[in-house]
Amino acid sequence: MNGLVPFPVMFPALEVMTEGRHGLAVGTRLPLDKLPFVIGRGKEAALHTSSGLVSRRHWEVVFEFERWWVRDLGTTHGTWRLGERVLDAELLDGDVFEVARSECFRLLLSEPVDPRDAEMELAILDRPDDEERWSVYADWLQEHGAPLGERLANPAPEGDRRWLGALAGLAGRGELHVGWAHGLPARLTLRCLSTSRPDIGWEQRLATILRQPQLRFLRSLELDLGSFLRESPRVEWGARLLELLGPDALPSLDRLAIGPGTPPPDVSALEPAIAARRQRHPRFATTAGTLFFPWRQATLTRGQDVFQLRSAGSFHVGPPRSDLELGGCPAFGILSLEDRWRLTVEASRDVKLNGVVCKSAQLRPGDVIEPMPGTRLLFDA
Repeated sequence: MNGLVPFPVMFPALEVMTEGRHGLAVGTRLPLDKLPFVIGRGKEAALHTSSGLVSRRHWEVVFEFERWWVRDLGTTHGTWRLGERVLDAELLDGDVFEVARSECFRLLLSEPVDPRDAEMELAILDRPDDEERWSVYADWLQEHGAPLGERLANPAPEGDRRWLGALAGLAGRGELHVGWAHGLPARLTLRCLSTSRPDIGWEQRLATILRQPQLRFLRSLELDLGSFLRESPRVEWGARLLELLGPDALPSLDRLAIGPGTPPPDVSALEPAIAARRQRHPRFATTAGTLFFPWRQATLTRGQDVFQLRSAGSFHVGPPRSDLELGGCPAFGILSLEDRWRLTVEASRDVKLNGVVCKSAQLRPGDVIEPMPGTRLLFDA
């Protein structure tokens, strides 16, 4: 446990946004009264963490040239701002950054403004596609000085990761797919790309989602829990998910899904819990039979050519005598293992998955593999 005294605090400060090996509760604010402020595994760091992904002196926050900066101190696993790895990046009020793709913090120069009006929010929940209600809500927020009001009034560009808060890093790495509406995230798909067990599990990721105020109007949430847990879905996953959501979290949610995977045979056991949530939130359309969705026949498509993938086996791309020969392409394989499809790159050259360089990853329907510039392969299953 760090020997820091988080309260009371004056600004500027760092706020802990996610759980981690630092021993501090989410929401803890750390005053930036002694600079540089260093985080690392070394005991001399201002904020100590025991994470094996973090260097002894990992990053520092400094104030230079009348601006705030986060600076990576030459680490292996990096420092990330808005989902992009940085060496030296300016921080604005409210900006979120990560250490080693895990522990997340944000800079606070003043108290965040988040006024709420229950009547207007209920009106939007009742008719979430009504543009006029969104416009009225945006005007009210602007009158009360909330940055969210300006965002709703002028939502472009919709993909601005600043509005994902502590989730920006997940989106930048391709572990969170986001669909936008009215300038806010409306649809989320959470996955784990790593082929080894993740340090941060799905429950912690879900807790981060539930803490983000800009997600209060989220309408669709899909969780690829098989990519976290490395096994076929079990009915206990659905029960735990519904328990964590509780009666009031994400009241605008009308779709909840777990998959893809082999659906468990006893999903009917979840019907009472789902019916209870639907009674409280009538827009919630999920039934036990649709909470889990299955794999389909796996295919790899290049242009007009569609290749069928075996449900038990491997498919190789690249050199001669591969299942798909592509001259000049790094060799890689798509493997079926433990109810998952996995991409494994056999060469040292870069292969991109959905625009992000990777060496190995778990696949899900809709993934685009780019083994070299101009070549796109669509995975579906």
